Amino acid sequence: YIYKDNALQCAEGNSLQWIMICGFVYIIFDKYLKKEHDMKLLTLIDKKVNNNIELTLDELKFLYEINGQIKGFGYEEDPRIEEIKSKRNKRRDYSLIFNVKEEEVALSQEECLNNPEKFKFFGGRISLDSLTSAEGLVLPESIGGSIDLSSLTSAEGLVLPKHVGGNIELWSLASAEGLVLPHGFDLNKLICPYNIKEEIMNNPDKYYMEPPTEEDKKGIKR
Repeated sequence: YIYKDNALQCAEGNSLQWIMICGFVYIIFDKYLKKEHDMKLLTLIDKKVNNNIELTLDELKFLYEINGQIKGFGYEEDPRIEEIKSKRNKRRDYSLIFNVKEEEVALSQEECLNNPEKFKFFGGRISLDSLTSAEGLVLPESIGGSIDLSSLTSAEGLVLPKHVGGNIELWSLASAEGLVLPHGFDLNKLICPYNIKEEIMNNPDKYYMEPPTEEDKKGIKR
């Protein structure tokens, strides 16, 4: 009986190890497939751009990494990404991706912050890491990258964009009071003290914007 018990425990242990190994292999294989897919699609886009063939909306979103980072087999970002973008009319591309007018697309942080009433969208990262107060700060309606507000200790007066594609960095925030996140924003992309994130998770209705109206949906599309 002792032998049988030990054999059963051994079998159960081996089964668990096998499940763990299979899971690990699946993750590695899944990552490989993602890289293979991305490199093939990037090659296709490169050829289309070089031959002056229009890109589809999905291809534009892929190129500008709207829904996720392009993964390759090297350690560095594939240089073709920036090479392809350098040949594109970025303002036009972003206007198509986010369904806004070309003249409403900013191509630099300075451009969008200096004239926020004109520019509703900025595709890059906004870095305001030295800003200690949100008073007077006007951000565009939509940002494709991240927002660095890591020196803010209070969310008082902070009006975030309706859409943020990257992270919202609020490292120094002392309280969640006054913070209102974009509707549906992924909390994994909110960089802040854990107690604040926990407060938001416990009271989501208080800390998220209302869902977009039908009129809003006619504007910027996620």
